[in-house]
Amino acid sequence: MLSSIFKSKYGRAGLFLSIANYFQAGIGFFISFYLANELGAQSYGTLSFGIVVGTLVSSIANFGAERTLVRDLVQRPNRDALLTSSLVLRFLFTILILVTVTAFEYLNESEAHRAPVVALCALAACFWAISPVAWFDVRYRMHHHAFITLVEKCLYLGTVYFALRVRNVTDVAVIAACLAGTRLVSFLAQLSIVSRAFRPDFTGLLANMRSLVIDNVFIVSAALSNLLISHWNQIVLDYEVSTRSLGYYSLAFQMTAVITLLQGQFVRVLFPKIAVLTSADADPHEAKIALRRYVLLGGAMSVGVALPLALVAPFVISTFFNSDYVQAIQPLRILCVWTVVFGPGRVINAFLVNLRLDRALMLCSLIAGIAAIVLGQLLIPHFNESGVALALLLGHPISIGAQYVLIGREFRRRERARTRS
Repeated sequence: MLSSIFKSKYGRAGLFLSIANYFQAGIGFFISFYLANELGAQSYGTLSFGIVVGTLVSSIANFGAERTLVRDLVQRPNRDALLTSSLVLRFLFTILILVTVTAFEYLNESEAHRAPVVALCALAACFWAISPVAWFDVRYRMHHHAFITLVEKCLYLGTVYFALRVRNVTDVAVIAACLAGTRLVSFLAQLSIVSRAFRPDFTGLLANMRSLVIDNVFIVSAALSNLLISHWNQIVLDYEVSTRSLGYYSLAFQMTAVITLLQGQFVRVLFPKIAVLTSADADPHEAKIALRRYVLLGGAMSVGVALPLALVAPFVISTFFNSDYVQAIQPLRILCVWTVVFGPGRVINAFLVNLRLDRALMLCSLIAGIAAIVLGQLLIPHFNESGVALALLLGHPISIGAQYVLIGREFRRRERARTRS
């Protein structure tokens, strides 16, 4: 069996991607619990707030490239010109968004004390947003990218340990600076590898940028709507309850990273294949069968990891974390249930994106995002950090279910078209 895996390009990429990502997840988990214990819930909550804002910034600056660029590079000609245009477009968005967020935080006097943390976390997120991840995926070198990000995690851990233990630093902004610095190193390493086979091509730059903006505007709107589901209520929790409560929830959310990472790499390996299955001249019946198979596999894989984590959650938190974090147990259990829904949802989302049903994706995500906000307003005052987890659990299936229905309708339309022709 191992020999057949190594003979397959998909198998080698998937195997090495899995190994690198699980090492990365282990280091990421260690960093999270180390920072949580060293900083305490209040300061850890401040860092978490910066990361939440950074995620919002990254989604805007990336402008849908993490979802559509692989599809475009597979389905459209002139890869170098398209990738060049995408990098330039994302760089311009990055500058605009970064300046806006930084200015807002420094001008907001009531929260000026955490402005450096937010600005540095946003900068770190921007390095991720403009990275050439799609180039690695299209060439099935995603395991190379995973290795770079693994080294990035190791560097981050080393700099954080040096700051906290060797230099006895207590300022959260220093930790955020470590994050931004290691992300910069990772970004430069990715560019150095890509530059060996990629030559910038500015042919039709403005036309390509315009095309990317038009094609991705609905995807970006959908991504921001998804952040309403997953991240907006965290900001509400910080403002309406406390930064400490945000620290509890953030720890629980980070502990589910081992599950979401597995789901992400599963979809990432499949994404180029899904792009082929959903192309205009592909067999919709074959794509429909693949969708069902991948959804079932993604769900089974999620249950296999989420159930053990939910069972050992009290032991893990009571053993490895300060007693202050006992309140993270309940939201962690709720989030484990959410990951079981989220795994198949990522597969469904990948099919919807590759079918170019961007407006449908935006509408599904917007409705689910609004539902999550309403649920958050109802649940957070009564359940605090568990209310955020419950809103996520109840809001996300709305989007996933609607997407699945729309994909089925599109496959039926394509089957009828093939029958008529």
